[in-house]
Amino acid sequence: MAGCDMYKFSLYTAYYRGKICRSRFGKAGHEHIVKKYYLATLTAVVFWSASFIATSIAYITIAPLQLGMVRGILPAFLFAVMRLFTKNRERPSKGDLPRVALSGLFGVTLYFTFQNIGVDMTTSSNAALITASFPAMTLLLESLIDRVVPAANKIAGIVIAMIGVGILTGATAEGSSNQALGNLCLLGAGLVWAVYSMLTRAVAQKYSAATVTTYQMLFGGIFFIPIALLEGKPWQLPTLSTAGAILFLCVGCSLLAYVLYNYGLQKISAGVAVSMVNLVPALGLVFSFVILHEAISARQIIGGLIVVAGVTLSSVQFPKKRERA
Repeated sequence: MAGCDMYKFSLYTAYYRGKICRSRFGKAGHEHIVKKYYLATLTAVVFWSASFIATSIAYITIAPLQLGMVRGILPAFLFAVMRLFTKNRERPSKGDLPRVALSGLFGVTLYFTFQNIGVDMTTSSNAALITASFPAMTLLLESLIDRVVPAANKIAGIVIAMIGVGILTGATAEGSSNQALGNLCLLGAGLVWAVYSMLTRAVAQKYSAATVTTYQMLFGGIFFIPIALLEGKPWQLPTLSTAGAILFLCVGCSLLAYVLYNYGLQKISAGVAVSMVNLVPALGLVFSFVILHEAISARQIIGGLIVVAGVTLSSVQFPKKRERA
């Protein structure tokens, strides 16, 4: 779930750091180090895959935008406590603070707004499937911003992924117009996540994952306060199950997953990291079926497979042909 091609900067950074690791630790040491970052990113993906189910459970006693505000403020508080115990006094410079605040607006406030409303209106399995299209959406957005024409396989992958999304979001007899609107909200979440990833990439190279995440959550939670107040719904006491779901979302998905994902971005390219999101639909479907007992339709399976196929195609890096001497 983050920036895809950021390639010019991210691939250069990964290559440059890779050379340093190989020279200092040797090939075996470098491979061992890189595995940690892949594992960190994969763990974040697992948390996010289960977040749709936890969100559906939490909605029993908490409104969507209320949940978004809690997912911003509570993790920020937990991070602040952690930083006190670890004596971490690192903070973004005045020059980087606006970028960090803006990334918090996109990655926390706007993302949770779109995602929480979307999950409230559609099924958790649909949410997991649509999330798989985020890499293709990110690639398309970055290509437009950088004014670079993607390779043929990337263009084909984007088109195929969008066809899959169209199958999932269309209002048919299997769904409703309300469900289709929820699916569109999830697509909006994908767009703001792409912007968040581009904003985060630069600061992730300068500061620790804990520092970046703490300030992103803090700013995101603050920006969420007026939005949650506009929702106008009363607060309720959570039950045992909804309290557990909220804690899982705040500690696991909002705190640990963000740290792990930002940690992974320090050593592996954003393109590789975002491609691992391909596991989200499969894990999301499994969680939805096992925990929520949601019925999985043929339309969802077909649409999801098309999305994954398109994203996989768009993520492939073909080696450049060597020019003959």
